[in-house]
Amino acid sequence: MARIGIMWRQLAYYYLIIIVTVSVLALLVAEKTERYYLRGIEEDLRIRAELIEEVLVGYLPGGHIEDIDQIAKKLGRKIGTRITVIAPDGVVLGDSEEDPERMENHATRPEIKRALEGQVGKSIRYSTTLKQRMMYVAIPVEKSGRIVGVIRTSLPLEEIEGLIGTMNRNIGHFTVLLLTFALVLACLSSKLLSRPIKDMVDTTKKIASGDFGVRVFAKRKDELGELAAALNEMARKLEDSFASLSTERQELRAILSSTVEGIVVLEEGGRIILANESFKRMFGLPPSIGG
Repeated sequence: MARIGIMWRQLAYYYLIIIVTVSVLALLVAEKTERYYLRGIEEDLRIRAELIEEVLVGYLPGGHIEDIDQIAKKLGRKIGTRITVIAPDGVVLGDSEEDPERMENHATRPEIKRALEGQVGKSIRYSTTLKQRMMYVAIPVEKSGRIVGVIRTSLPLEEIEGLIGTMNRNIGHFTVLLLTFALVLACLSSKLLSRPIKDMVDTTKKIASGDFGVRVFAKRKDELGELAAALNEMARKLEDSFASLSTERQELRAILSSTVEGIVVLEEGGRIILANESFKRMFGLPPSIGG
């Protein structure tokens, strides 16, 4: 099984962290942006409803349905927004898109129920009348402290969702570019970190094989730099120790060679480790025996 190098392991860790972080951020940005965009549209629909209220408040309650419906249709065409006027009992008094007499009672609609409670009603749901998803904002119309009707404005979500989809795709493209750029940076970072480690591993192998003159060239000021300096110091001390041992061995050989008496050094098993020339001549041993 192939061994995975530290560079690739570190790269995988870095990139996994980057992917998770960037993906979470992208999702948060997309969600926040969509929420902000929808909130802006809700606010715009609320302002439009309040402006329409100023026009229609004189017709509520008790105004002719034909007059209310005609005004709703006229204003709806001008501002490009669907307008619905509802009585307190849920009966539709006017609508910019449909005939109010053919529309069902709206008292159970969530945004209408909220408006009849004196609050601003908001809802995103499927319109059975227009056969598409809509955003609704409804406000109460009050006179003398009592609710006399509801003004509701709405827009189809098809165009809005298209804009949000385009925005999310742009965020996705930017995320891919960011991840690609992050991958390049992670590769460079991993390579810069793994290179001195590989050099130290190679140097350690050479020292283990007896090459004490090898050194690690690292100019880093971090822990890796300290490790490289310690490795170089160890190699220097080993080199000095080996040189001292070699010198002592040469001196010992010179002393033994100049001694007339026969001298031999045996290991525990009786094998000759060292013998001078006098000893070799005494016993007729070949020159290669005992150094």
